[in-house]
Amino acid sequence: RLFDTKGNILPPQPKQSKANTIVSKRQVKTEPAIRIFVAGDKSQVGKSSICMGLLGALLKTGKYAPSDLAYIKPATQCEAVQLVEEFCKHKGITSCVPIGPIVYYKGFTRSFLKGETGETSEDLLQKASEAVDTLAMGKKVVIIDGVGYPAVGSITGTDNASVAKASGRLFPVPGSTTATKMERAPVPILLVGKSGVGDAIDSFNINATYFSHRNVPVLGA
Repeated sequence: RLFDTKGNILPPQPKQSKANTIVSKRQVKTEPAIRIFVAGDKSQVGKSSICMGLLGALLKTGKYAPSDLAYIKPATQCEAVQLVEEFCKHKGITSCVPIGPIVYYKGFTRSFLKGETGETSEDLLQKASEAVDTLAMGKKVVIIDGVGYPAVGSITGTDNASVAKASGRLFPVPGSTTATKMERAPVPILLVGKSGVGDAIDSFNINATYFSHRNVPVLGA
């Protein structure tokens, strides 16, 4: 019991309810995961290799368990088994989605433009959002693998910049009068490119500009 300044006994303080305790625990468990989007200046430049390197480096620090990490490729041009999938299995990273909801199969673009796929750009990006959000639950870091070069998928409205924006965490809109109005913060880009000096820097600048123009931050290369 507590006493006031005059020495009188104060009424017993209400105990914390189990409901409040559960909410507090949930808040700890749902701490937003760090999301990193790995893009490239061209196809086959080594994006997935960098993703494996990042996952391996995080595990090596000893600060992250396999269950803390996740990998996803929301949009892809290849449906074959990839090395990154085997890597995740070997390391015990079970939250691994090598083939996401957007698949550029042969003939996809023409079918999409003709309206034969039955989905809009917004539908596809919403699927990407849901896939990343679901995978990020309970994780500390989510590595998001891009596809091809930055503009791949632009004709269908699902280029890398659009996917990076759709894959971001939800935040309340600043200044909004309604608590339910949310928007996504774009996932920052790690841009993979060729080695060297002149041509490498020129390539980085032109590809980084693509993301910057779409208000997607670029961490570096």
